[in-house]
Amino acid sequence: MAKFHFTLVLSGVDDPDDELADALVDSGCSDALLAYRNCVTYLVFDRVADTFESAVRSAMSNVESAGLGVGVSHIEPSDLVTMAEIARRSNRSRQSVEQLVTGDRGGGGFPIPVSGVERSSLVWSWAEVAQWLLVNNRISDSSIVKQAMFLREINDSLEHSRLDTQLADIGVSGAGMNAAVVGTSYTSGIYAQAELRLRREFEYFRSHQDDLAASYRGRFLLIRGESVDAHFGTMCEAVRFARRNYEMGTFMIQYCDESPDVCKRTCAYVEAHPIWEFEDQCSG
Repeated sequence: MAKFHFTLVLSGVDDPDDELADALVDSGCSDALLAYRNCVTYLVFDRVADTFESAVRSAMSNVESAGLGVGVSHIEPSDLVTMAEIARRSNRSRQSVEQLVTGDRGGGGFPIPVSGVERSSLVWSWAEVAQWLLVNNRISDSSIVKQAMFLREINDSLEHSRLDTQLADIGVSGAGMNAAVVGTSYTSGIYAQAELRLRREFEYFRSHQDDLAASYRGRFLLIRGESVDAHFGTMCEAVRFARRNYEMGTFMIQYCDESPDVCKRTCAYVEAHPIWEFEDQCSG
């Protein structure tokens, strides 16, 4: 048995009160601190369990059994990390991490950043970085990689569930969610604006598809204007990152490969909610 530290960010809570706190304690969350910051309610756990996975899953089950409409939005620590955070998690200096990133040490091949390539602060996937550090003998504890992969997978699963629920609420199938997503702001001409944005973003992707596929094959591209701003291993990672960092109407997410049929269906977002689905009109 070991003690594991992690945070569950809660959904369905506008303002935590004594009733919620009591319900969470009664459901088995007595080993967690209920906190509220920047309009976000979360539970900070120090849970004793056989494994990190069992600790997280049991905590999620406890929260869901509390009732009152409370659920789990996502779990932290986040998979998205800066160079400083990589240094902290791997117990290395920032200078040492920078040398690994640039290839001055470690033999090169450090994971590609998922965002920030045109800005001063780069962002990586911790799951990818941790695996590279282990393979290249920069960390020795394989459980770090296992925990990172588990957190990324379970957060992806939670995001999928939210998207499926949103689509079901409006009677739309989620079958097209592995194709493309475009963010759009609400106006009276919403559908026209969405189609114009989609055509513009698709035109960029189509005209650069071969070059993009050579660099990002199998990745989900976050396209803003006429450039790739970030790329991700799953749609959920891309959607989650875009929602947290950009306003609706300023991005498109597109799966990338060489196939001419890569974009079969699209989904427009209005105020962060998917509202329509239609066949790709940009193939011609």
